[in-house]
Parts: sequence; C-alpha cells; structure tokens
Amino acid sequence: MIRNDLEIYSGRLHKYIGTASELIIPDEVYSIDGYAFEYNNTLKKIILPQSFDNIPQSAFCSCRALQSIVIPSTVRVIDAAAFYDCISLTDCVLPDGIISIGRDAFSCCISLETIKIPKKVISIGMSAFSECSALKMIDLPYKLKRIEVGTFSSCERLEEVAFPEGLEEIERIAFQNCKMLSYVEIPRSVKHIGPCAFNGCERLTIKVPEGCVCENNAFSWCRSVQRY
Repeated sequence: MIRNDLEIYSGRLHKYIGTASELIIPDEVYSIDGYAFEYNNTLKKIILPQSFDNIPQSAFCSCRALQSIVIPSTVRVIDAAAFYDCISLTDCVLPDGIISIGRDAFSCCISLETIKIPKKVISIGMSAFSECSALKMIDLPYKLKRIEVGTFSSCERLEEVAFPEGLEEIERIAFQNCKMLSYVEIPRSVKHIGPCAFNGCERLTIKVPEGCVCENNAFSWCRSVQRY
C-alpha cells in the first residue's frame, strides 16, 4: 500500500518515494526496512514514531539534505551505515536507551559537531564516526570495553576525548589523523593499543600507562608520548 509517498506493508515501511522536505512517519508504522530512504535528496527533517526499536542498516544512507532527525526513546540499536554520508546532519540526539551503534553508522557526517553517546552503549562499530570532520568532542560511555578499528579516524577537528575507566583496548587507526587532538590520558585499564591508533595526530601529547602493549606506529607523528 502506498500512502502519502510511503510504501507500507503490514506496518513495515519499505520505501519512501516522496519529495517533501519534512516527514512525520505515522504511528501505524512499527519498523522500516534497510535502505528505505537511501539517496533521498529532499528531506531535511524526519520524526520517527515511538513504535521503533532500531534504525536498520543504511536506512538513511546518503540522505544528503537531512539536517535533523528525531529518534524515539524506544530505539535500542542503530545498525550499520544507518546515517552514512548524511553530510548536512547537525541535529541528532541519541536516546538514553541505545546500547549499540553499528559499523559506519555516522561515517562521513561532515556537519555533525556534537553528539552525546548514551551511557548504556556497550558497542560502537568500526568506523562508526570516521570522517566526521566537524566533530569536536566525544565522551565515551563507561560500559565500553573496546574502541574498534577506525571508529574516530579522520575526525580532523576533534579536540577532546574522555576515555572511561574500564576500557581495555584501542584498535588500529581508531583515532588516526585526528589533527586537532592535543592531550589524551589513556586509562590504566587499557592493555592494548593497536597499530597506527593515533597515527598522524600531530598536536597530541599522550600519556600511556606502563604495561600497556602498543603496536607499531601507534603514535607516529604525535608530539609527545609519556609513560606513567
């Protein structure tokens, strides 16, 4: 059934085929398919209903006009590439109940300056925020044990990262080419830092605990590396 430019089948939104600039998805829709809005170039604001519990893979991938999306408190999971290449996105508040952010979920969201990662998040996928070149600050949740490959790579304006006690591993190229990052203190709980994790962070002074295993080129081109 097509209703108001929405292809809806048994409460599931399969595809949006409209040209509006704003969209309120009706409450009768309880889920959306992956790729449902992919490559839409007109929508600037979307409001999702309270019936949703996840944002599926590539649901809003390359929605290059999208500036704002209202995610309901019922959502628990943001899947891979859900908002990949949403280059105009500036307003995205993640609800407190989210526990997982998938691979490439916000990669290449080049206008996103701030995003608060909820405290309940236990996993953030590879390259989830890579190339978010306007992002300035990240406060990582206390339940996070591992920062995956390339999670924040090439966030060129990232100035501040708050690492939680309890973090155990920082994978390869996790913060590569974060050129504005100036000071980081790695928690004592971290036991392993992968290759090129902070490669190219030219302004960075980093303090690393004794006993932490650091792989090749973990800190190449960093200003200073200190053990404590």
